[in-house]
Amino acid sequence: MFPLAMAGSSRNKYFLSLFAHFLWISFAASQDANDCAFDVAGDTVSSCTIIMNTTVFGVIPWKMGKADGAYFIGGPPVDKSGTATSGYGFISTTDIFLATSYHKKAWMLTAFVGNSTGPTGKCLSFAYAMDGLSMSSFKIILLTYKQDPEEVFENGTFTGPIQTQNTLLWTQRDLTGGKWKDAKLTFTAPGPHSLAFVAEPNFQYERNRGYVAVDNIKFTEGPCGNECLFDSNTCSWENEEGQDDFNWSIGRSSRKRGTGPSRDQASSLDVSITTGGYAYIDSSYPRRSGDTARLVSGLLNTTSKALCIKFWLNLHGGGVGDIRLLYATENNLNVTKEIWKLWKDEGTTSFGTDSWYPCQQTVSSDEQFKLTFEASVGFPGAGDIAIDTITFAEGSCPSVPPGSNTGWGDCNFLHGTCGWELPRKDTGSCAMVERVAESSYDPPGHTWNDLDIVDMYVKFDLGCYINQARDKAVLKSKTFTIDSPQCLSFWVFMFTTLATQTKFGALSVVLNTGAGKKSIIWRLQNEQQAGWTYSQVPVPAGSGMTVTIEGTKGPNVIGMIGVDDVAVYTADCKVEPPQARVEAADCTFDDGYCQYTIRNPDQETDVPSLNWRFAYGDTLNVLRDHTFEADFGGFMFIDSVNTDLKSHLRSPKLQKNTTYCFTFYYASFYSDSGAVLSVYRYVNERAEILWRANQGIIPERPANDQQVKWHYGQIALEDQASDFEVYIEGQVRVGGWAIDDIKVFTAVTECKTRPEAAAPNRF
Repeated sequence: MFPLAMAGSSRNKYFLSLFAHFLWISFAASQDANDCAFDVAGDTVSSCTIIMNTTVFGVIPWKMGKADGAYFIGGPPVDKSGTATSGYGFISTTDIFLATSYHKKAWMLTAFVGNSTGPTGKCLSFAYAMDGLSMSSFKIILLTYKQDPEEVFENGTFTGPIQTQNTLLWTQRDLTGGKWKDAKLTFTAPGPHSLAFVAEPNFQYERNRGYVAVDNIKFTEGPCGNECLFDSNTCSWENEEGQDDFNWSIGRSSRKRGTGPSRDQASSLDVSITTGGYAYIDSSYPRRSGDTARLVSGLLNTTSKALCIKFWLNLHGGGVGDIRLLYATENNLNVTKEIWKLWKDEGTTSFGTDSWYPCQQTVSSDEQFKLTFEASVGFPGAGDIAIDTITFAEGSCPSVPPGSNTGWGDCNFLHGTCGWELPRKDTGSCAMVERVAESSYDPPGHTWNDLDIVDMYVKFDLGCYINQARDKAVLKSKTFTIDSPQCLSFWVFMFTTLATQTKFGALSVVLNTGAGKKSIIWRLQNEQQAGWTYSQVPVPAGSGMTVTIEGTKGPNVIGMIGVDDVAVYTADCKVEPPQARVEAADCTFDDGYCQYTIRNPDQETDVPSLNWRFAYGDTLNVLRDHTFEADFGGFMFIDSVNTDLKSHLRSPKLQKNTTYCFTFYYASFYSDSGAVLSVYRYVNERAEILWRANQGIIPERPANDQQVKWHYGQIALEDQASDFEVYIEGQVRVGGWAIDDIKVFTAVTECKTRPEAAAPNRF
């Protein structure tokens, strides 16, 4: 209460001060001092309390930028909200390469917090964007100060050296293509601390430009969602009542010599860390063999994209039992599905040491769901199972350790091929496909592991000297049966060291459904990817199926195709990247007709030698195939010498009520004024001509150029009320036509006839 004798103006000032004080308390309770959206006032971007001057640590400082200056100084063209006039924090690789700092990396630091986070920790959420070959990785590091940082901090700048203990919390190496992605992480700190946003460049691409940008930094009390560090309690995870025999407990250090973790996961990596706990099952009396304990998550939302749940597992003791990860939907929580499991083998296990092992599993659901960790007692008193540091990340991931998922495809290739079959390599020769590690010739793999294990992946060697153009090598899955659609995801790396070689190879995913029936469901060819590229393809339900990942060699080049981090999960996903989508009518004619058939209009004189034929060997040596610019076939052709021929190359059925853009490459060889190439749509036994060309519309070759050229053709196929086919009709007398690389696109907004002269009304 203020004094009654206080003057009126003083009383007003007091009330205003008191109001401002309560307003500040309310604001501070809902917003952390380190929150920052990098708001813009005039031409100035606010850094909030973020520390940009980090030179005392021997690193390059980040800076603030406005999106509308992105192409001038670097950074993405819009901020997280999609606004071109808003701000963000960023660093370009050009700034890093030109800097004179000892460490060629850049830091942006949150203002130091004087107190610990407490045992419940904090959740950091933020948005980030990465682009450019020269950007190697983006990390979040926890800096725990070993002295009072205020002693060497003044006016937003460190004035002298300071000692810190640095702990890596989060790493991202995959570029976002400049698009903003959301991220979050849970952390705890025992005392004064800051978080460093760290950018590291790739010196191999020093001439290229790149950046990483951050926006919408926000801190909240407690763990992120269903994440848990078990430093205080089980967070949003709860012991299940009625469906098990006993409960999980929170521990900090085992009281037994032969079982149980001696430290939690975080402090086991760094003995100078003294805080932290874990969740475990106590297998001692009165527990009996086979008793189970269940720890159930809070309700998780439906997933538009797959989630990767990551956790650490300790299986110390010679008598540990099983541990399973179970999934159940909100509407049927009593029916659980096992999605991950580690189990004993006749009372023994390959684990047993007091070590923490990283584990992970993909989860996808079109309903809200819960996850359950169920652990069982093996030999009572001789096997305590513990888990720690549960986190979630967007995107699929191979199950870890290998074999923990009973599915047919998960593999990160760190410890083998997980049931995928590789062809046997001939002694003393190169192999077109093999499991390799990073080398001076091969790039690093995609798998990130916390134990610093040398990464391995599958490599298709396009330069293997014993192979010829269009030769294939196959990575084959085990046979499987699934009762609902699944998503096969993996990461691809494609490159050649010859800058002038644009056509060097292809990677295909082939579905084999038994009885010799197979179809290409995903294909990417001749595309040099900017590092590892995420890929996925849906696999339909069926029985007795296998999948093969096939590499196809182009002409003799130095190059490779890498495959890593294969994951399979239940979902009917769409094809990624979009250019790898395959329609039934697509065909590159590498080694056959695909699903095309050949039909002579005159059925009574249907002689194979008078029809379209597949070119192989030296059957037609005036033309290289278009797919890889390789000799000795790989396309379809029709030719004649003084005989009138007409033949149809007939597509498989195209679906009704769908608009297509039908594209192909064609070539004409030998002089034939009467040669005509036509494309018809055939629906309900009625043919409609859509495209027609003769040698007159093909540009003439220079007099000194004897090579036959490929030309691009394109035509729109409007939607029809019934399924239909496309006929490519070749008509020749003393010349020939060739067809290659038929590709059909859907959902396109424009598909003009190309060349324009091939439109029927202009012929």
